[in-house]
Amino acid sequence: MHARRLAFEILTQVEEQQAYASLLLDARLKRSGLSPQDRALATELTYGVLRWQGYA
Repeated sequence: MHARRLAFEILTQVEEQQAYASLLLDARLKRSGLSPQDRALATELTYGVLRWQGYA
């Protein structure tokens, strides 16, 4: 799994299912196997998009 793909999937669930990004992100990162740098990238991408959209 790549950081960008993970962020995209989380953002899709937030948009389509009104899911909580923080809960999804935490759960998905725990089982992702991503490096700390990629985990940080996925987190920033997810929250950055939500900030721009006015959700966070």
